[in-house]
Amino acid sequence: MVLKQQNKLFENFLAMLVLQVSNYVFPFLTIPYLSRVLTTSHYGIILFALSITSYLGLICDYGFGLTATRDASRLHADPQAINNLLSSVTAIKLILFVIMFICALSYILLIPHYRHDYLVYLFTFLSLIYNVFFPSWLFQGLEKMRYITFVNVFMRLISVVLIFSCIRQDKDYVLIPVLNLIPIVLSLVYIQYVLHKQLLIRYLLPKLSQLIFQLQQGWHIFLSTIIGSFYATSNSFVLGLFTHNVTYVAYYANAEKIITAMNSIYGAFFSALFPQAVKLLVEDRANGLRYIKKKILQTAVLSLLISLIIFVLAKMIVLFLLGSKYLPTVNVLRILIFVPVVICISNLLVIQTIIPLGYEQILPKLYAGSSLLYLLLAYFLVSKYAYIGMALSVLIVELVVITTAYWFLKFKKIL
Repeated sequence: MVLKQQNKLFENFLAMLVLQVSNYVFPFLTIPYLSRVLTTSHYGIILFALSITSYLGLICDYGFGLTATRDASRLHADPQAINNLLSSVTAIKLILFVIMFICALSYILLIPHYRHDYLVYLFTFLSLIYNVFFPSWLFQGLEKMRYITFVNVFMRLISVVLIFSCIRQDKDYVLIPVLNLIPIVLSLVYIQYVLHKQLLIRYLLPKLSQLIFQLQQGWHIFLSTIIGSFYATSNSFVLGLFTHNVTYVAYYANAEKIITAMNSIYGAFFSALFPQAVKLLVEDRANGLRYIKKKILQTAVLSLLISLIIFVLAKMIVLFLLGSKYLPTVNVLRILIFVPVVICISNLLVIQTIIPLGYEQILPKLYAGSSLLYLLLAYFLVSKYAYIGMALSVLIVELVVITTAYWFLKFKKIL
C-alpha cells in the first residue's frame, strides 16, 4: 500500500515537472523567431494583450486552483459530489469569463490607440475559455495529472509548429492569437472526452446554493491572490496603461519572461522545501528556525551569484534571444535580474516561516500595502523613465516586502 502511494506521488510529481518545463520551454522556442520577424510595436501588441489576459485569468480562476483542488481530493470517492463540484466551479468561471471578456473588449474598443488592433485583443481574450473548461484543478485533486500533462505538452508543441509555419512576415502578427486558439480548442475537446468517457464525470445544472458556497469558499484565496499577484503579473499591462506605448511593453515584457523562468525554477525548490520547513517548525521551533536561517543564507548567496552572472551576460543573452532591435531590454534585465534574489529570501521569510507559524493574517495587509506602493511608484517612475521605471518599481516593492516581513519576524522575536 505504501509502495503504491509512493509510486503515485512520484508519477504526479513527474507529471507536474514535465508540465512546468513545457510551460516555459516551448514559449522560449518562439521568442528568437518572433522578435526578429515582427516589429517591436507589433510584438509589443501581442505581449500587451497577453499581459491583460494573464491578469483576467487570475480573476476567472477565483482561487479555485487551491480550494477546488482541495475539495476534489477530499471528495474523490463520491462521484456525485465530484459532478456537483465540477459543475459549480465551471459555472462560476464561465460567468466571470463573460463579464471579464465584455469589460476588457469594451476597454479596447473605447481607446482609439488600441482599437485598430481589436482583433488581436479579441482572439487573445477568447483564449480565457481554456481557464473555464480545462479543469486542471480537478485532475490535480484526483491525482490524475498524466492526462493534463499529455494534452498541455501537445498543445504547446502544436502552437510552436503553427507559429513557425504560418508567421512569415510582420503583417502576420494578427494571426498569432488565432493560431494559439487552435490547440486550445483541440485540447478542450480532448479533455472533455476524458472527463465524460474515461472518468465518467458529468456536468450538471448547479443549484444557486452550490454556487454561493463555492464563491464563499474561494473568496479569501481569490482576494489574496489578486492583491498579491498584482505587482507580479500585471507589470506589462500597467506599463501599457500608463504609457500607451506597446514598444515599451515589448522591451519590458521580454526581460520579464527570463525572470519568470528563473522564478519557476526557484519555485520548484521552495515547493519541495515547504513540507520539511513546516515539519521542523512544528516539532522543534528553535531547530526549524535555525534550518530556515541557514537556507536563507545559502539561497541568497546562490541566487545572487546566478543573478550577477546574468547581469554580466545580459547583452549577450538579449542579442541571442531577441536580436539587436531589443538592446533597450538589456538595462531592464539588469535591474530585474535581482528580483529573483529578493523573492527567494521573501519566500523563506513569508511562505516558509510566517505561514507555518500561523501569522498568515498579516499577508493581505502586507500585499495590499505593497500593491498601493507599486501603483504610486509605477505612476511616477514610468512617467519619467518608461520601461526602466517599471523595472525599478518592481524591484523596490519586492525589497519593501522582504524588509517588512523581516521586521515583523524581528518584532515577534522569531528571528
